[in-house]
Amino acid sequence: MRREIVSFAVSALALSLASCATQGDAGAGSGASATPAKTQAGSVEQARAKAETARLSQFFEAAYEAELALSPQRQTALGRKTNLDKWDDVSPEAAKAALDLRLTQLAQMRREFDPARLSPDGRLSFRLFELDTADRQAAVEFRAYSYTFNQMFGAQSRLPAFLINQHVVQSLSDAQAYVRRLERLDQQLDKHIANARASAAQGIRPPRFVYEAVLRDASNIISGAPFTADATKD
Repeated sequence: MRREIVSFAVSALALSLASCATQGDAGAGSGASATPAKTQAGSVEQARAKAETARLSQFFEAAYEAELALSPQRQTALGRKTNLDKWDDVSPEAAKAALDLRLTQLAQMRREFDPARLSPDGRLSFRLFELDTADRQAAVEFRAYSYTFNQMFGAQSRLPAFLINQHVVQSLSDAQAYVRRLERLDQQLDKHIANARASAAQGIRPPRFVYEAVLRDASNIISGAPFTADATKD
């Protein structure tokens, strides 16, 4: 209650001062036009900041689409029908190319936009893009520490789950793309295995109990029809 009373008193004082200032300006003759002029200048600056922030938003949209083009699986997850028969490139070279793209985008943003000319929201987005890029750069040296096969979201379960839950079949072409993805699944797993071996060569391996869970997941995927001959029998 005390805080509310103090707040009310401050607000009343501010209104009183504003009223006095308005009356003073009204009796000052030529000074009466200063306030509208400042207001107009402020409106112009706000309009410019809004336009510049809109241009930054367009830049972010283009940057997002460029990154999305590198991930067929993300395209599928978003409901797009592009690259529907392909898997993501999980090689170290592809990871480097993705980071290089982001660094190029960052340099372009800094070159084409001045944070001081953006709205507060625009400046925040500008800064977040910088921080996200810095995080990606810092994560490069730890890439090998991401266990390729694990009991939570390893490739042995994530890839089949993607086909089941993300690749929607609504047409003949969708089904054909699904089959092509199935046919390329062994190649995709080979790339994941190569990543796991590269980590192991650096002494980076998951705990022993993880292996048992991964083997169990993999066995469950290839059990039942059509993998087990008697799976359809009662």
